Amino acid sequence: MKALIILLFFLVSGCPLDKLKTGNSKSKKGAQSSKSVDREVAYETPPHAPIPPEKYCYELHSNAQGVTKLELTVTLDSVLGKLDHFPARANEPNGILIGTIYDGTLLVSYQYTFEGKNKTEDQEWKISGDSIFRKIIETVKRDSSHVGAKDSDRVVFMPALHKAPCI
Repeated sequence: MKALIILLFFLVSGCPLDKLKTGNSKSKKGAQSSKSVDREVAYETPPHAPIPPEKYCYELHSNAQGVTKLELTVTLDSVLGKLDHFPARANEPNGILIGTIYDGTLLVSYQYTFEGKNKTEDQEWKISGDSIFRKIIETVKRDSSHVGAKDSDRVVFMPALHKAPCI
């Protein structure tokens, strides 16, 4: 009868039934700490505003060959660009650059059309201050008459394109 009265009291007062265990020697403090461990709280991260892409433009003016323009759009670590020569040159076709940027170095795939065929080249560009350089590896031929002569590679940077206003 005593247990029935206690049960009715807890039901009417709204106390959870798991605290009604008989023979439990835990104190209220112990029961509360185990309850907080079992309880899960939903946490939702607030949405972040998208980072807008940044646009950079570079130019190289050459008296004999005209102007070379490079337009880059950088979003986080991705790069999309367009390389144009004015007037157009047969040996340096216009094309697009797609790749990544890390610490001032662009690793890109240069896609262009040459003599009616689509071509792709992997290229490396380096940003230094207000200029950008294309890195080229040239093979240096050695005279075979020397003992131990081998061809070797050397790094050459093309003439710099300088920062210009984007139009």
